[in-house]
Formats: sequence, structure tokens, C-alpha cells
Amino acid sequence: MGAHRLAIVCFAATAAFIVAFALGGSLWLALAMAMLLAVASDLFYPSTVALGMSYLPRHLGTASGLSYGVAICMGGIAEPFLGMAGDAVGLVPVMLALACVAAVGTLLTCIVAKVDTPSGAMAKRAGAGARRMAAAAAPSVVPEAQPAAVAGTRPVAQGTRPTAPASEEG
Repeated sequence: MGAHRLAIVCFAATAAFIVAFALGGSLWLALAMAMLLAVASDLFYPSTVALGMSYLPRHLGTASGLSYGVAICMGGIAEPFLGMAGDAVGLVPVMLALACVAAVGTLLTCIVAKVDTPSGAMAKRAGAGARRMAAAAAPSVVPEAQPAAVAGTRPVAQGTRPTAPASEEG
């Protein structure tokens, strides 16, 4: 299963497990849903990082930092507001709102373009970039340049400056 498909499955499972957690009346069901939510959310992060890296193949550090860091940061920003909403209206409406957010995430993940496999166009561009970077980093071997013959000048030895021809004045 590819990263794109895994992200879709994890988002959809998260939405379903949140609804079952919020509307289930049993403590055992809530415990089972909490465990399944943990698994679905933990499987989601690596697939998101892999997707980010496939979209930015020449900037892997940036892609992983943004995809994982932004997700954690957004969760940390939203947590106090979700707590205040839970205190104001109750846990079930907040959990159902989170399920709606996960459902929207599922739809957006389905819309996002799937990146080609390594034999695809993105990898070819990344390969060309890697070849350019390797060529730039490699020491270049340039043959010693030979000075052009100019009328009235003598050949220049390496490390010396060319001189003007001596005038033949009288």
C-alpha cells in the first residue's frame, strides 16, 4: 500500500473511530476505539512525511519538517480551543466536529495529486537535479588552456603575464 492510499485509509479510519468513540455507550468500546485511533494517527504521520518528500524530492529535510512539524504545531494550537469548546458544549459535539475535520481531510487527500512511482516524472527531475549537484561538487578537470597566437606576441608561460612585443625603434 502506497503512502497516498495509506493516508486516505488513516484519515477515513480516524473519522469512523472518532464517531464510534463519541457515540458508543460502552467503556470497552471507547477503550477499543481509543486504541484504534492511536494506531490510525500513528500510521498517518509517516505516510504524510513520505508524501511530502515525494512532492519535494530535492528538499527532503524541508518536506519532512513541514509535514510533521506543521501537523504537531496545529494540534498544539487547536487543543486549548477544543478543550474550551468541550467545556462549553460537551464532549460529543466536539468529537463529532473532529470527525468532520477528519472526513474533510479524507476528501482533500483524495484530491491531492498522486506522485508517480520512482520511475515517474518527479523522480526523473530529482535524478537530473542529483546529477547536476554531483557534477557541481566533483572536481572539474579542465585541460590547460593554450594561449591563442596573436601577431607580434610570444607564447605565455603559465603563471606569467603576457607582455607587449618590443618595439623596434631606432
